Amino acid sequence: MGLVVGPAAGALFFKRCGCLGEKKAFLWCCIFNQLSWFFWMGASRFNDAILVFSFSGFAVGFFNGCGYVFMGNAVRNLAPMDKNASVIGVINMLLYIGVIIFQWGTGVVLDFFPAFSAGCYREEGFLIGFGVIMLIQGWTFHLITKAESFRRGTA
Repeated sequence: MGLVVGPAAGALFFKRCGCLGEKKAFLWCCIFNQLSWFFWMGASRFNDAILVFSFSGFAVGFFNGCGYVFMGNAVRNLAPMDKNASVIGVINMLLYIGVIIFQWGTGVVLDFFPAFSAGCYREEGFLIGFGVIMLIQGWTFHLITKAESFRRGTA
């Protein structure tokens, strides 16, 4: 549900931030995205708190969706107008490939830490698998700020 609400909210945030605040708003999206992942991983400590886990999952989707709006606008600013649709299509394809690879990879890591009953996994596997995703995502957010177009303010 967060992935549905996030882009709509991201569009509202984007309209209100203006050109001067776009980079700052995007960075806040990245920060809140990382915090929501920390919250989601921390939710595993609350064994039966399904509402905490559900809200944290919603936050992950929400802030990913918000960030996607900013990324899409940056692509529209950088790519020639006649190539925008194909560039966005390739980005969408890469996102879905990434999701499939990370889901598979997280499952492989979880399989290294099976619990005593079928379909259950130990917390260590969960934390390592999603911790790797958080590190990669944080690294990519850092790389975005190093891009020349981002530093110039054209993205």
